[in-house]
Order: sequence, then C-alpha cells, then structure tokens
Amino acid sequence: MTQPAFKPQRYTLEEYLELERHSDLRHEFLDGFIHAMSGSSRRHNDIVNNLTEALRPQARAKKCSYQSENIKLWVEAVRRMYYPDVVITCVESDNDPYVVYFPCFLLEVLSPSTDQIDRREKFEAYTRLPSLQTYVLVHQAQRLLEVYTRSGQGWMMATLSEGTLEVGCAGARVSLEQIYDRIELDG
Repeated sequence: MTQPAFKPQRYTLEEYLELERHSDLRHEFLDGFIHAMSGSSRRHNDIVNNLTEALRPQARAKKCSYQSENIKLWVEAVRRMYYPDVVITCVESDNDPYVVYFPCFLLEVLSPSTDQIDRREKFEAYTRLPSLQTYVLVHQAQRLLEVYTRSGQGWMMATLSEGTLEVGCAGARVSLEQIYDRIELDG
C-alpha cells in the first residue's frame, strides 16, 4: 500500500483520522501535528504479548476491553491521539472501533527512543484523563515497573521489582514473573 504524504503542516483531527485509515504506519496526532512512530524491538513485543496473555482474559471476564499497541487513545484536554502499548477501558459505551476515550489503565513499555516522552509528555497528558486510575511504565532492560496510581491527594508512584501488578479497575493482576517470562534482561 502506498503511504500517504504527511506534510509538515497543521492538520485537523478529521484529516489525521482519514490519513491514518489509509496508512500502513502508525502516527500520533499532537494538537494538529502528525508524528510517525518508530518500530519496536522483539523484547518490547514479547513484554506486551506476555501482558496480553495474562491480562486480557481477566479484563474480558469483568466486561472490560483490553487493547494493545494498535488502538488509538484520545486525550481531549491536550488534543492528542496516542497509541499506548496497553489500554483497558471498562466503560461499556467506550466502543469506537479505532479510538479509546475513557481508559482506566494505561501502560507503556519504555524504549530508549521513547523514555522521556513516556515519562513526561505522556504522563502529563494521560494523567489529565478523568477516567484513568493507573499508569504503568515497564522497563525492558531490568525487571522494574513504575506504577502511578490516582489517589485523593493526586498521583502516587511506587516501584515494583517483584510481586504482582494489580489492575484494580479490571479486577485483574499479573505477576512480574509473567510479565518478564522468557525476557532476556541486561546485566
């Protein structure tokens, strides 16, 4: 398939969505500007696949929708459209075939090229979503999760290097053993 030409100009959301429908590549929409996404490593994909195997059946059992990597997320407050690595929504009406609007759980697997974007830009955008309860950053090189949870006092951060990640909104859980199963870590 021929790739559409994304000129360095400002696009409307509707123009972006139309261009994206005909593209083999994924692009994020940042308040009118379109940015191509880089590919991911095998280790990154294996981590996402491990999460999918563990969490998807549990989320579905609770009537929640689990999506990974190829579904868009709209953040109205900052007019941005992202492709999170993992998104869970438990709002029945959040059923657009291409876009999630009301996530309760978001997860990004950190890569050298996206580390600062996931920590800063996406953290600031995602935490403005009223429905979001948990945002997780998964390290690839070491067995480590950064878990941000919404509380009455704002966002609380905890790190996990063992044990279990709880996905409260979907009544799901996954052990770090499952997340890092057959993942070759650095060091």
